[in-house]
Amino acid sequence: MPTGQLNIGFVLQQRYRILGRLGKGGMGVVYLAKDSRLAGRQWAIKELSPLNLPPAERPAAVQGFRQEAQVLARLSHPSLAKVVDVFEQGGNWYLVMEYISGQTLEDLLKKAPGGRLPIEQALDIFSQLCDVLSYLHNQQPAIIFRDLKPSNIMLPSAGGIKLIDFGIARFFKPGQAHDTQAMGTPGYAAPEQYGRGQSDARTDVYALGVVLHQMLTGYDPSITPFRLPAVETLNPRVPLSVGLAIRQATERDPDLRPPTVAHFKQALSVPPPRPPKRPNETVPRWVWALVGSGGLLAMLVCLIVGAVGLRGLSTPATPSAHTVVAVAPASPTAEPIGSSSGTVPAASPTPSQTPVVPTDLPTPTETPTETPTVSPSATVPPTGTPTPTGTPTDTPTATPACAVEMSGPFTGLWQLYRDRLGCPLQSAPQQIWTAEQAFENGHMFWREDWDDYYVVYDGHGDILMGDLLWGNEPWSEGMPTDSCQDEPPPGLVRPIRGFGLLWCTKLGASNARIGWGLGNEAGFIDTWHDFERGSILVDSDGAGKGLAYVFFYQESIFIRQGY
Repeated sequence: MPTGQLNIGFVLQQRYRILGRLGKGGMGVVYLAKDSRLAGRQWAIKELSPLNLPPAERPAAVQGFRQEAQVLARLSHPSLAKVVDVFEQGGNWYLVMEYISGQTLEDLLKKAPGGRLPIEQALDIFSQLCDVLSYLHNQQPAIIFRDLKPSNIMLPSAGGIKLIDFGIARFFKPGQAHDTQAMGTPGYAAPEQYGRGQSDARTDVYALGVVLHQMLTGYDPSITPFRLPAVETLNPRVPLSVGLAIRQATERDPDLRPPTVAHFKQALSVPPPRPPKRPNETVPRWVWALVGSGGLLAMLVCLIVGAVGLRGLSTPATPSAHTVVAVAPASPTAEPIGSSSGTVPAASPTPSQTPVVPTDLPTPTETPTETPTVSPSATVPPTGTPTPTGTPTDTPTATPACAVEMSGPFTGLWQLYRDRLGCPLQSAPQQIWTAEQAFENGHMFWREDWDDYYVVYDGHGDILMGDLLWGNEPWSEGMPTDSCQDEPPPGLVRPIRGFGLLWCTKLGASNARIGWGLGNEAGFIDTWHDFERGSILVDSDGAGKGLAYVFFYQESIFIRQGY
């Protein structure tokens, strides 16, 4: 018979007398029942009727119901409801479990001001969830809950928490590429639960991050699945370390999330890293301090004295082993250090080692050849003058090592463009609050940590290449919504706020090469990796397709390519 048809007073298994209905979920109805064998004991009884489902879904539903009983029956944890019985009667299945008096987290959030909890209360619930999820993940094999959400978290009147509804929990199967079934609740379910990969502990880490985000902000994650606004923009009182930890936990790529809930919990107490130095910052503050204190004059005096001393030590003789050698930056595009007039040209130097020859050597009377000391007439050089016979043997052939070791999903892409990007500024990608808006002929991006904008003019071809305009602008919350009043054509939009300011004042407004907006701007957490001369950004439009933007700052171009 269909679920929900048991009347008050009906007795199941000649033992459980129905007292009323507690609620209804996606997989069945839950009743409150009195145990006739154990005086005064009450139980929650979950009912599942396969008849309520399409024939094709019935076997999976019954299997999930039995699995829930199997999982809970062998577990013992203060935050898990105890299972005491499971049976089939009249074509329906019933699961008898501990009755928990209280309310769900969903009910609590509905009553809370703004739909959010005090920070201390939210973190306390989070900590208890970490404990019970760690317990499940440490089972052999690991148990993945897969449906963590406020309605499945009970807050007993006696205190603590209880996880309920294990209907889609699964045992982790190493080596399985994908989940057998795509299940979960939109907004809370991780991307891999939709056929993109296999569920593991990081799947619950994702849902836990979403739940914590909702407790702290009141934001409904089902509005923008996989794209949560930064916590600090909705609740500035939340510590920055908590917001950054949530950003990482809710990363769409499982490899970029904390590997366990324990790591997630630990990340909440770690101070946020200091933002990396911007690529276009070239003058350190100590230089200005030195100039302001008269240090510039001292530096000039030292340079003059040093130059005089070097000239006094030099002689007209051919340079000896004591010739001064200057090391240029280890950049594949670095240019040789230029010499003053009268210097004998040397053989083509490598970027990493450029000889500086004293300026008082005799000026050759003929155009120098590749060998500086041999004249065009092939006159035998004076005794003692070394004659280069070929390419120096000590020319470095290996790419100079970087101080920071590269890791993460963009490693292959970085190796492809290493000469143009330079060395990484961080070993792993960062999750950064990013704004984006699509236009007729490109995109605009803005990243919060550097307060930088990126105007991308789309190109053509399999590898999308185009022009890049980037810079820094104040992005204050108090800026006007509209910076100009140009009316867009039907179906298009005029950008507002920060992007509107750029569009109206820098790009030409209605005559802008980038065109009109295709939709309003959106903010989300995205993945960036920064380098000496560029950055890599995951392409949100190509999410799940392995596409990224590669920004080359010195060249003012970008490439959109797979990684």
